Formats: sequence, C-alpha cells, structure tokens
Amino acid sequence: MKEILLLIIFSFVGIFVFAQGVDFQELSLEQALEKAKKLKKLVFVDCYTTWCAPCKMMTEQVFPQKEVGNYMNDKFICLKVNMEKGEGPTLGNKYGVEAFPTFLIIDPNGSLCHRFAGYSTADKFIARVKDCFDPDKAEKGIHKTNQVKAGDMAPLFKYLDINGKEISLESLRGKYVLIDVWATWRTPCKDEIPYLKEIEMKFRGKNIVFVSISCDKDKEAWEKMVKEKEMSGIQLHAGMDMDLVNSYKIEFIPRFILVDPEGKVVNVEMPKPSNPEMEKMLETLKGI
Repeated sequence: MKEILLLIIFSFVGIFVFAQGVDFQELSLEQALEKAKKLKKLVFVDCYTTWCAPCKMMTEQVFPQKEVGNYMNDKFICLKVNMEKGEGPTLGNKYGVEAFPTFLIIDPNGSLCHRFAGYSTADKFIARVKDCFDPDKAEKGIHKTNQVKAGDMAPLFKYLDINGKEISLESLRGKYVLIDVWATWRTPCKDEIPYLKEIEMKFRGKNIVFVSISCDKDKEAWEKMVKEKEMSGIQLHAGMDMDLVNSYKIEFIPRFILVDPEGKVVNVEMPKPSNPEMEKMLETLKGI
C-alpha cells in the first residue's frame, strides 16, 4: 500500500514540476493562431531539429524552468515544430528560418512580430522574448539594424585554446584575423574543415591568423575532433558562452568573420572556404 501511495505522490510531483515549465501544445499553427485570437495572446514557435544540440539544451535546461513557464504561458500559445517534418519546412520557408533553434513570435493574424535564434540561459531567453514588445528591438527580419558591420570595431573575445592558453582578439592585433565559428555536431561546419586547412596552408607566413571558435558544450568532443582532423590555426573553445554569438548576431554556423590588423571588421559574413571567393578576397587584402 505504501509503495502505491508513494508512486501516486511522485506521479503528481512529476506532473506539477512539468507543468511549471513552458506548456507546448499539440496544435497546428493554424489552430494555435485561432486559439491565440480567442485568448488575446501571441503564438510562440520553437523551430527545432532532432540533431541540434542547442535545441536539446533549450528543451532540457530552459523550457522546464518555472520562471520561464510562468512568463511564456501567460502571454503565448506555445508550439514546438520539427523543421524537417510535417508543416515544419513550409513554416520555415514562410518565416525565413535558417538556423536552429529559431524562435518565432507571431500575432493572431499570422504576421511575424519577432524572431531570434540560438541557445540562451533562462533570464536571457525571457529578456529576448520581451524584445517583441519593444518596437525598437523587435526583429522581423533576419538581421537586426544594430548588427556589427564593416568598419566597426570587432567585438572582443577571450577563450582558452586547445592547450589551455588564454587567447584574446586583442592579443592578435597587427594581423588580419579570420574567425571561424563552428561546432562538431554541425555537419556543414565539418564539411568546411578540409577547405579551411587548404586556405591556411596557402596563406602560411602571411600577415593573417586563422582562429576557429567552437560552440560545443562537450569540450571532450571538440578536443577529440581537433586532434583527429589535425586542425591547424588557433583552436579556441567558447562552449555555451553566447557573448560572441550575440555580439555578431550569429544565427547559423559555420560563420566566417574577417577582422583587420587594427581590430576593425572587414567582413562579418565571409564566403565559406569551399567557395573560391574566400581565397580571392584574402589575396586582395592590403598588407597581407
């Protein structure tokens, strides 16, 4: 009898804890919009894929939190949509989803109010959601108006390399810096590794350094791949530190950024190494 009672108690506790988080409803977008109109709410959509590590982290670490659930459930009809199944691809094309996770906030008429992407801690996630209610911050397009652009001072960073040595962007002044923001779990990132190694070989001895910054939560997976792929250049591990991603408004990876010897941005979205245009652009740099 005690065992049965305990089982019932734990079941209720589990339901209560789950209910504290975001209430993702089993609805189509059309159904969610209708419900939002009746309840005078907005629709929040978590655009995810099953292979996306940051998507899983949001699901496991952020959405179950009470403070997140309290805020989201009060103001939104919340949906999770697999972008590779069902209405996912159509929804992705309509609202310009290019990275995962991407979060959409849509009004009851189906118009996009706000969009942002990537992993955030609970407090930062809520702050980013709140931006939808601020006309100056709401992002309806892919890029915000305050995105870093050519000629701006490049946002600084400081991370540990594969040997545990601290490397900062400031310490690389005097040389061009090609930054590669990547992760081991992202296939397009891995596809660019051999092309990047070729570029590095061609520009060895030139006034440029190549810095790859990993967004991997799993540091061991990053270390293993760096060694197995014999990756050259400066290898840094940012982990889940989102300052770099947020500073450069990075919505998808890999992302290649070029900084000049004075620390100013040359190009915030360089062509990928597999694109011959990258090599051509590097060859034309003054003082390379």
